[in-house]
Amino acid sequence: TSEKGIAYVEEALQKDAIVYGNYVYQHENYYQYHDRSDLQVLIETFYQFNWDNIIVIGICGTNGKTSTAKMLYHNVKTEAMLVSTHHIYCRDEHFSIRNTTPNAFELAYYIQYALNQKCKYIIMEVSSHAIDQKRIVFVRYDFIIYTNITSDHLDYHLCRTHYIFTKLKLRYYLKAQGQIICYPNLPYCMILKKDGCKVLSLPKKIVQSENGIWFEYAGK
Repeated sequence: TSEKGIAYVEEALQKDAIVYGNYVYQHENYYQYHDRSDLQVLIETFYQFNWDNIIVIGICGTNGKTSTAKMLYHNVKTEAMLVSTHHIYCRDEHFSIRNTTPNAFELAYYIQYALNQKCKYIIMEVSSHAIDQKRIVFVRYDFIIYTNITSDHLDYHLCRTHYIFTKLKLRYYLKAQGQIICYPNLPYCMILKKDGCKVLSLPKKIVQSENGIWFEYAGK
């Protein structure tokens, strides 16, 4: 609640900390951010990430994010950090998180942790909430994998169009040479190509079932 938040702010200020938050509060060492661009500047100034030093893979979709992320992580887990639903794994360490993609400050902390551990890869699930709330605004991706986009979280997005539009906004956080990986028969694959994105299509023997699950079939 805001009351608890202010209590934490006051406690930090009493310890001579400089506090940056979104509460309205008057103090010479308290700074209020008004939008997510302020938040991005703060994180980038404090951490000064060099994204050339690590390969970042973002996995986005209605179904299949967790299984895809874990399969990728299994192949490189000695050199990678996995940010997955409620869990973060980095080498032999495990951390619990509250949701699929943590808030921006928490995510930045764990990315720095991965860099300190000399990880070569960060594999992370990216939720529509995280994109819309710009929790990943400072991250730059080498690869974005779209498993599928059907319909979900309409209590938050209110309509399917906003949900799909939000998922596709993840492309704005690609590195200059970054690529998108998706299935060629998905409607939004063409949208991404027309927008100038570098799209790597997966084999056409992948099909989608009625409940939105993708699978590879054998034979013709």
